[in-house]
Amino acid sequence: MPTQPFGKLAPLDLKGTPAGALFSAWADGIRETVNFGTHVLYWCWGKAPSSRDLPVILSLRHALDMLDAISILLKEGAADACKLQLRSLLEVFFGVRYILQADTAKRGMAFMVWHVNGRLRYYRKLDSKRESGKQLRQALKRDHWLKSVELPDIPEAEQLIGNLEELLKEPDYAKAEAEYKRTRQKASGRPLPWYALYGGPHTVEGLAKVVGAEGVYEILYRDWSGVVHATSIIQGKISPGGEPGVAALHQIRHPRDAQTVLAYALPVGVDLIRATIEHYCPERLSDFRGWYVREMREIMLLAGGEKLLNVE
Repeated sequence: MPTQPFGKLAPLDLKGTPAGALFSAWADGIRETVNFGTHVLYWCWGKAPSSRDLPVILSLRHALDMLDAISILLKEGAADACKLQLRSLLEVFFGVRYILQADTAKRGMAFMVWHVNGRLRYYRKLDSKRESGKQLRQALKRDHWLKSVELPDIPEAEQLIGNLEELLKEPDYAKAEAEYKRTRQKASGRPLPWYALYGGPHTVEGLAKVVGAEGVYEILYRDWSGVVHATSIIQGKISPGGEPGVAALHQIRHPRDAQTVLAYALPVGVDLIRATIEHYCPERLSDFRGWYVREMREIMLLAGGEKLLNVE
């Protein structure tokens, strides 16, 4: 017989409750954003002429994935878990804004070259004859959980490496690759984000400042890092109990920050959609405006308005 959860620590059954109806309405608003976003993705995919456009178009796809996950979690009141996806959504927002802000072609290719170099490092580690491959296998032997794993050679690794090395020789890639090598050398071995190329910022905080989202970074991205790195295990998880010196554990799937998640997920998603349309298919802006007025304006006002859910 399956184990039943322990009493008050169990997630609430929201079916048929006012809170459940509210969460469903909020989730539907985010789902509507995803649904319209799929049309935008289709429109813009046909307008993307080269590799330099992939970072923006596929960032929108990733954003729709994150929004879709948020809608599923929000419907069940899992507000804290939504913060993982919302934080990823914010990085998409910073990155797309940065690419479209200026030097779009250069910045797009900066991402592509950074990505290709990352794949090259990965494939080289799969080759036991390469030094990086030997180091990986030694690391596995030292790993408490993976020490018994035998990592096989991947026959196609060399071909994959060769294909990517040839790709970096193509004209658009070659220019950005030269900048990648220059920036990497200057970084002296430190981790290098794609946006650091061509004199860009070296941190997410710096990226947020460049695109005018420093406040969003400070209020949300920085504060919610604890959810991603598993350090936010106290705040919002316990509260004073009924007696002095006694703390009470919060239930699993606590909905306290649900409206906050909605209030930021919707505007970020809508802004990404609008920015992508403006750059790749401005002739569709009238469709965007009509959709926004018809489907989104009301829920956007509700999300950013008075507190609709009081949960301690």
